[in-house]
Amino acid sequence: SLIPLGGNFFSSDQFGVVVEPKIGVYSGPGRDNVKLFSLQEGTEFFIENQIPSGEWVAINLDGKKKGWVLKSNIIF
Repeated sequence: SLIPLGGNFFSSDQFGVVVEPKIGVYSGPGRDNVKLFSLQEGTEFFIENQIPSGEWVAINLDGKKKGWVLKSNIIF
């Protein structure tokens, strides 16, 4: 489905939500990457990519804020 985001369109079939009180969002899959920002429990986002055998998921909040989160900290 296409979701309008400030004049841009982002296509995603899945969305998720944060289930931990506070999680870090990183520049790549792994805590050795730069921590970009944090998300609070209940925050919703779109799933952009997943590493099939990994623990990390790429997310997109609003077409501008993107990053990687641990799969165990979210549900989708």
